[in-house]
Amino acid sequence: MSKKIVLFVILFFAVAGVILVGIFGTQASGSGNVLATELYFDVPAGADGKKMMSSPEIGEEGFVTVLLSDMITLSEDATYGKESLSYSMSVPDSAKEFVTLSSNGWLTFYKSVNVIITVRTTDGSNLSDKLYYFNDMDGDKPSDVEGPVFG
Repeated sequence: MSKKIVLFVILFFAVAGVILVGIFGTQASGSGNVLATELYFDVPAGADGKKMMSSPEIGEEGFVTVLLSDMITLSEDATYGKESLSYSMSVPDSAKEFVTLSSNGWLTFYKSVNVIITVRTTDGSNLSDKLYYFNDMDGDKPSDVEGPVFG
């Protein structure tokens, strides 16, 4: 008789375990992360498809700061918001001391220089976009830009 009770208890817990895994397993997989489906700078693209603009004038303080996330559109239903975006900057060696980019997207110009900003998602969706800042028409421009900058 004790063998039957032991087998019944084992069978009971096995069935209960399968039911609980089924219930909570389905619920857990349904509440996963939603990847971003769109990420772009809200800047019109030029004839060559590149998004180009110039920064605001440098003020009396000797610098101008731009918050890049204010110019970005990211999927509204994405699990991770703009605070999780990754920013990188490409700038000519001669201008590196005149511009800074913080990890949370604050871009500061201390002089009018040319910069390429790349924004990327960090949620696994592998989305990215580039923005070209042209502030010095006589200065070095990025190698992937040919011809006139504006126009």
